[in-house]
Amino acid sequence: MKRTVSILVLYSFLLNCTFAPKYDIQYEVKRRVTVSERVGDTIDSEEREHFGLFLPEIYVRPMTYKFESAAIYAIPGSGYELRLSAASKTILVVNKDPRGIDILTDYIDNYESVAESREDFEKKWGVVGYDNLGLFITTSELEITREYFVAERSRSARRDPLIWGTTAGLCVGGAVGLAIFLNTEREYDMNTNDDFGCFYSGAEETAILGVAACVSGGFSLVGLAIGAVIGHARGKAMESKAANAEDSEIIDFIKEQRMPRILD
Repeated sequence: MKRTVSILVLYSFLLNCTFAPKYDIQYEVKRRVTVSERVGDTIDSEEREHFGLFLPEIYVRPMTYKFESAAIYAIPGSGYELRLSAASKTILVVNKDPRGIDILTDYIDNYESVAESREDFEKKWGVVGYDNLGLFITTSELEITREYFVAERSRSARRDPLIWGTTAGLCVGGAVGLAIFLNTEREYDMNTNDDFGCFYSGAEETAILGVAACVSGGFSLVGLAIGAVIGHARGKAMESKAANAEDSEIIDFIKEQRMPRILD
């Protein structure tokens, strides 16, 4: 019985080693910046309301937090990180627009003019939409993101069949290996109570476990190969589809990447 448990534990371990890597935005925060002397290096709740920035409440599943203050940290050559203080929590929002800080500076410094003709301001900066906090999404960010969007979608399309193929191979191979292990004839000895008198010698057990592991690994490799073929085809198709994606789809993708999250 212990030997049966050991192979099940081994199989479970191998299966759980197969996973989909989680997407994460990589960047380096350089320094805290003052976007305008009119607000200083911290935007408080009164300034937020006066300039119509952000939203009074920030939703981070499953809670809604009331805005208290905000600070902006530059990401060299690639936008900024917005840190919102709310209910003793720090909430992060990453804006990857290279001109993001300049847009905020212009918006605050010339707010009265913007309020009179927001359309002129949007045309000047190429604003095509707003994220979930009410921050600007521009054509420049749209084009930059499109390249990443194509690569990310293609990578995902290629990766998923590999994961599912390998997992399916492990499942089938593990089941076959376990069946081999359980159905191999055992020697019988009335003087032992192990498995009702049935036992393997050390060499036999090693050989059977080796065969079972090889079978499981073989099926995994087959699944990996099948997944690679399918993934390559899907990746090419998705790359072509993503390259021709509508602007609205890219805007939704930007909104998704800008979703607020709690700083751990």
